[in-house]
Amino acid sequence: MKKILVIGLMMALTICLFADLQIKDNNGPKPVTEQNPVAQKNARTEISPAPAYEFVVNPVVVKANDFYDYQFGSYDGIPIQAQPNGDGIYFTYMHKVSPNGRRAQNFAYLTANGEVVHEGGITSETVSEGFGTLGIDPVTNNPFFAWHTVPAGAADPDVHVAADNYSLMSIPNTLLPAKKIIDNNAGNAEHECFIWPVVYIGPSPNAGQRRLHVFSSNSGTRPTSDANPSSNVLYAYADFTSDTFDEGDLESMEWHYAKFPYFEAIHTSETWARSFGSYSVNNNMVVLGSFVSADDGIDNNLDPNNPYPPHDVFFLVNDNYGEGDFELYTFLTDRDIPSPTNQDGQVYPAGYHNFKISNSSSNHKNLALDNYGRIHFGGNYSATFNDDSGDDDSRYYWPVTMYTKDLRFDHNTGELVITDVQPKGEFPNDGLLTIPWDFNEDGTPDSYTVQSGVGYWDYQHVQFPVTYYETEEQFHYNYYRSTHASPSGWMALIWNDSYNAYRYHKNDDQDYAAFANAPEVFMSLSKDNGVNWSEPIIMNAVPGDEHYEPAFNGMIPTWFYVDPVITELDNDWGEISLMFMNDNSFGSSVQSHGANTGGNIMYAAMKVKFSDITVGTNENVVVSKPSMLKQNYPNPFNPTTKISFTLNKGEKANLSIYNVKGQLVKTLVDGYANAGSHEVVWNGLDNNNSHVGSGVYFYKLSTSSSSEIKKMVLMK
Repeated sequence: MKKILVIGLMMALTICLFADLQIKDNNGPKPVTEQNPVAQKNARTEISPAPAYEFVVNPVVVKANDFYDYQFGSYDGIPIQAQPNGDGIYFTYMHKVSPNGRRAQNFAYLTANGEVVHEGGITSETVSEGFGTLGIDPVTNNPFFAWHTVPAGAADPDVHVAADNYSLMSIPNTLLPAKKIIDNNAGNAEHECFIWPVVYIGPSPNAGQRRLHVFSSNSGTRPTSDANPSSNVLYAYADFTSDTFDEGDLESMEWHYAKFPYFEAIHTSETWARSFGSYSVNNNMVVLGSFVSADDGIDNNLDPNNPYPPHDVFFLVNDNYGEGDFELYTFLTDRDIPSPTNQDGQVYPAGYHNFKISNSSSNHKNLALDNYGRIHFGGNYSATFNDDSGDDDSRYYWPVTMYTKDLRFDHNTGELVITDVQPKGEFPNDGLLTIPWDFNEDGTPDSYTVQSGVGYWDYQHVQFPVTYYETEEQFHYNYYRSTHASPSGWMALIWNDSYNAYRYHKNDDQDYAAFANAPEVFMSLSKDNGVNWSEPIIMNAVPGDEHYEPAFNGMIPTWFYVDPVITELDNDWGEISLMFMNDNSFGSSVQSHGANTGGNIMYAAMKVKFSDITVGTNENVVVSKPSMLKQNYPNPFNPTTKISFTLNKGEKANLSIYNVKGQLVKTLVDGYANAGSHEVVWNGLDNNNSHVGSGVYFYKLSTSSSSEIKKMVLMK
C-alpha cells in the first residue's frame, strides 16, 4: 500500500490527438482460436438451479432508430437510475439520427411501468456529443448529466455538465444550461485530452450540501517512445445545494481538480503499462479501481527511487470525500499453473509452456459497493501461455476459457478476494483462479476423450463472455454491469455471451445455426453481499432453445446497463431495471461489424427470486452468528423511535437506515462500539437533516463479522 498525494490543478488543459473510441490494446496476450481436436465440454453444468425470474415490464422502446450501436450508454459509468422517491427512471445515451448523421447526447424519463414521459437531447447543439453518464441527487430527485462534446472549429472535445430541475414541477425536461467543466482546447499539456466523464453524487463535508464527482479519462497517447494509449485520469468535484437548481444555472458551483501520481507514472513510464479505471462513491469514500497492464512494474518519474512493483489490479481509496490523499493498493493476481497433459503424460499442445491464469479483456465495467463498504467489479480470467514459436515475449490465450469472476476488495483489511461466478470450480471461494481442465484442483486434467488412440484432456467448461463472436475484438465487445448491494445484501452482475454464435461462425457447427445472430444475456445474483454467486439466469431470442425468453422474441439484445439499485419487493423478490439495445444487425457498425442499420434503445424490468439462491457451503467460507438487533420501538412511529442492539465483543459497528430503494438515508452509528447493549434514537431526519416521508424503512447493523437487518414504518 502506498499513500498517493493528489496533484491539484489549475483548469488549463490540453491539446491532443483526439480519439473518441478507446484504442485496442495490442500489447497483451493474443487469442488463439485453434482448439483441442476433441469435443469440448459444452454443457453448462449447474451447481444449483438459477433463481426464478419474470419480467414485470416487458421491453419497451425508449428511442427508435438509433444508429449508434456501440456501448451507447458509456464505457464505465451509470446511464440508468431510478429516482429515490420512486416517481420514475432517468436514462442517458448516445443517439445518431442516421448512419452518417450527428451523434447527440440524449436523455429520457420513464415511469416505473415503462411509459415514456420525455425523450430528447440534453442540449440543442448541432455538434457531436457523446459518452454521457448521470447521477441523481437523493434530496431533490434531480439528475446531473455529464458528457463530452466537440465544439465547432475545435480540435478536441470538452466536458460539460447539466441538470434537470425535476423538483420544480415534478416533471422532466426543465433543463439547466450546460456548463463546461473541462476545456481540452485551452492547451498546456501535450498528449492529454480528458473525456468519457463518469458522474457520481455523494455527501459533502459541508453542512446542507452534496458533492458532484466527475472522473474523466485521457484519450491521448503516452509521451513515450511507444506512443501507446494513455491511462491518466482527471478528477473534478463541486458542491451544490437544493438552491443550485432554483438559481436556474450551475454557475455557483465551484469546481476543484486533481490528478493522481499513480496514473501520471503510467502515462510517462517507458515500461509498458495501461489501466482501465472505473469509479464509485459511497458516503465519504471515493474509489478508483480496475485491472491494469503492469506485469513488469511501472517507472515512477515523479519519484524514481520508488517504482511501482508488477501488478495487474489496483485501487485508489479516499475516505475524506475526495479531498487530500488517496491510498494506493496493488495486487498481482495471475496464477502459475501446470501445463495441461494428455492421458499419456505429454504436454498438449506440444511445445506450449509457461501457463498462467490471467485477466483478459475486462476494460468496460462499473464498480459496485456492498453493505460492508467492500468494492466489487466483474472481470474475465483465461488460460494464457507461450507457444512453440520460440518467441517467449509473445503471450497467447484461449478465448473460450475466459471465465467470469467477481473481484471483491476490502480497503479496511487490504484484502482482495476473487470468486468464481461462471463457471464455478469445485471450490469457488478458495481464492484460486479456476484451471479450465482441472476444476477439482488435484493437479491433473479431470477427464479425457480418446481419439485415434490418444487420450486428449478436456476443457471442463467453455464460454465466450463478450457481445460479439470475433475473437480479435474482445477488447471492444466485453463488458460487465453491476448493482450495489440492497439493504439485504442482494447484488446482480450482467453481461452478454456469444459462445453459441462462436460455435457456428468459428467451429462451423451447424447445430448452432440459429445462434448465428443471437447473443445471450447472462445475469448472476448474490444474496450475501457478493460472497457467493448464483448460477446465471440465461436468456436468448432463439425459439425452441432451453433458454429462450419470449420477452426478447425477434430481438438481438445487446449492450445491457443496469440500475445500480435493486428494489426489494418483499423477503423473496427484488426488482432490477435494465436499459439495452435491440440491434437491427448483429455486431456494431461503429466497430465495422454488421450492417449500419441502427437499433432501438429499450427499457425492461424484471423481478428475481433471491430466496431461491443457495449460498455456498464451501468450508473456506466462514459464516458468523449475527449480533443481536432488536425490533425498534415504537413501530410504527412518529416522529422518533428507539433502536437497540447487543454486541458480543467490542468492534467496529455501523447502524444505518435505508429506504425501500436501498439508498442510504441516515447513518446512526459508524465507529468502534463496546461489547454489551446499545440504544440509539432516530428522529426521522436524513443525513442532510431533512425530514423523511412516511413509508417503510430498513435499519441494518453491520460489524466486521456479521450483519442483521430489520424493517420499520414511519407513519405521519
